[in-house]
Amino acid sequence: MKKHLMLFFKVVITGGVLYLILSHLDWQAFKAVFARIQWGPVAGCVFLLVSSQLLSAYRWKLLAEGLSLRADYFSMVRHLFSAAFFGQFLPGGVGVDAFRIWFFSRRLGKGTLLSAGYSVVAERINSIFGMALVSSVAAWLVVDVLPMAWVGGLTFFCGSALLVWFILPLLIRFIQNRWPRVTRFLSHEVLVFWHLRGPWWPTILLSMGMHLIHGTSGLMLGTAMGFTLPVAYYVFLVPTVNLVSSLPISIGGYGVREGMFILLLGYVGVEVEDALAFAILFLFSAIWVPMSGGLIYLLTRDAGESTPLQGVPSLQEELTSEDNPSPTR
Repeated sequence: MKKHLMLFFKVVITGGVLYLILSHLDWQAFKAVFARIQWGPVAGCVFLLVSSQLLSAYRWKLLAEGLSLRADYFSMVRHLFSAAFFGQFLPGGVGVDAFRIWFFSRRLGKGTLLSAGYSVVAERINSIFGMALVSSVAAWLVVDVLPMAWVGGLTFFCGSALLVWFILPLLIRFIQNRWPRVTRFLSHEVLVFWHLRGPWWPTILLSMGMHLIHGTSGLMLGTAMGFTLPVAYYVFLVPTVNLVSSLPISIGGYGVREGMFILLLGYVGVEVEDALAFAILFLFSAIWVPMSGGLIYLLTRDAGESTPLQGVPSLQEELTSEDNPSPTR
């Protein structure tokens, strides 16, 4: 029942936002926008979005290795692109992550589903954190044209995430001492956090670089449409829209993504028709990632298997070990 209510809520949000946009659109002006688009920069945007996934695959590889999993780079590229393709047939971004876990666990071998899942969740959180950092820094660079609520909200989010990261070990230790019955459960969860302490900040830098590339892709689209916005505004715009549209409140981010582009571009004087065309072009450019994934899957589906690191216990073995002490003790 709860799942059906959530799906209904997402359908209402997606349909409602799209209806509001389309019902207030000047269709003649909207069609005229596409007559003046330069398609060369759009091709550059497609290239940047597809190639940025190579950074994403490397980030995932580093985090997986932090969990004692062998993750050769080309396999991670194959898993990521293939999952992007198959995930399009399921509602929401969770479909992509589910296929990533499935592909990776198949390569790792039997009994590694939990480990593969932890690596994907860590990569997703890492990406969101890097996205928010880039958005908040860029927001301060264009603070003169943005409502302070955006600047303050992004800054608060990043500051809170940093605070939680640094105080988490102390918080866990306090809970373990205060409520010993949950010690074993918390030990398992802290172990995952502890494994990732090494690669976490290098991968945050990778995430920031990836979202700077996404901002540059927005600049390419703006150039294609004749916009004259500051570069920093694109660096704020695209990661912020990606961050908000990743929230599980709509079907695949549709409606929310378009509404966010219209809202944020409206702050700098872009008309609704131009902003919606920008959103459509961005979606058109981004869809080449799963299309590339389908081709990569067909060409590499018989590639070799990956195996756990030799001589290093897998995360699953450590999580299920009765004698393994918490690293925070």
